[in-house]
Amino acid sequence: MGKADAANDGPKEWFDNLVEDIEDSELSRITDDLIRGVDDDIESRKEWIEDRALGIKLLGLKIELPNTQGASDGAPVEGMSKVRHPLLLEAVLRFQANARAELLPTDGPVKIAMTTMMRP
Repeated sequence: MGKADAANDGPKEWFDNLVEDIEDSELSRITDDLIRGVDDDIESRKEWIEDRALGIKLLGLKIELPNTQGASDGAPVEGMSKVRHPLLLEAVLRFQANARAELLPTDGPVKIAMTTMMRP
């Protein structure tokens, strides 16, 4: 008597655990399919995540610790702090604020002129 045969003995309730009714081989197939899907999802977003990380670094939003490895990254002094200029970040924020004001006005996205119908 298998797992499925033992599980069919009584009536099923809405919140019963379905895993008890599924064969081990089918559970293994479902698990493999799920893990493969997660891995494919991570792989498909890899380039997007790398681009986002580079953007955060270029905008000066990434917290960077002073270099303790010497002058391997071009810093002339060991422990020298790294500073990024905020001009690009300021331009991005200004564009976002202006675009938001234009695209999402306080009166709503549609401007309607109220007219009254004139009767002769």
